[in-house]
Amino acid sequence: MPRPPRIHLYGGFYHVLARGNAGQTLCHGPEDYAAFLWYLEEARRLFDTEIHAFCLMPNHLHLLVRTWNLGLTTFMHRVLSRFAMRFNLRRGEHGHVFQDRFKSLFCRTDRYFLAIVRYIHNNPVKACLVRNAWDWEWSSLQAYGGRPSRLFVSRDTTLGYFAGDPDKRRMGFLEFQTGREVAGLEAWLEGERRGACLPSDLGAPEERVLGSGIDDLPAPMGDLESLLARVGREVGIGIDGLRGGGRSRRLSRARDSVVLAAVQAGHRSRAVAAALRLSEGAVSLALKRASGRLCGT
Repeated sequence: MPRPPRIHLYGGFYHVLARGNAGQTLCHGPEDYAAFLWYLEEARRLFDTEIHAFCLMPNHLHLLVRTWNLGLTTFMHRVLSRFAMRFNLRRGEHGHVFQDRFKSLFCRTDRYFLAIVRYIHNNPVKACLVRNAWDWEWSSLQAYGGRPSRLFVSRDTTLGYFAGDPDKRRMGFLEFQTGREVAGLEAWLEGERRGACLPSDLGAPEERVLGSGIDDLPAPMGDLESLLARVGREVGIGIDGLRGGGRSRRLSRARDSVVLAAVQAGHRSRAVAAALRLSEGAVSLALKRASGRLCGT
């Protein structure tokens, strides 16, 4: 049975996980980690992708990325295939380097963005590789500390959750990074890897995830009309076609994706409903359908 295609939301944030085949070690030394970083930076430039967090571990890697026109699969194929070719060439081997397809979990920005950033950065501590996450050289935490060679990391979204001038935002993030993990996040991530949907008891108010030191949720990312038009072009249906009550399967699925992208970008359901000339109930149903497809239900 063929595998289902990945659902890519234009401008969506994804937590990505890739493991070595059968748990094999991918990075045997600094030169391997450095090569991986080079491939990430290369693919980021080629495929209009934002890297918001990463952590390279000996046998796996975590990324938090935002992709645009060409999508997540194109970006990841470039990174993983380039590394796999180098890996096999240096060892005179053939065959699979990575285990199955990479995992990609859609990030509900408002509630989980910061929690996943912290989770990614804390991986080396959990694996007992270092005592302090800041001591692990091969993560984006170095970028948030100002390391020049890591400045390809997009930091503005993460730091934008914290109030004040740039220095105060950085200090707010540092305090958050050293705080406790969000209760239930690890179980949720494991459930997502197994294909389960987000449990309702983790759909708590933003304060539970973001903790102290954060003023407000980020403002919506961009003008709503422009966003709807852009995502409409991505799914192949103009903004006028998305508006109203058409019921074809193609139109319904396109509208669901547009609604989810707009809400994920920080726009209120009421504003999205008005822009698409739908009822708030219809927007709520569209969100439910789109989330169900993301979770494989």
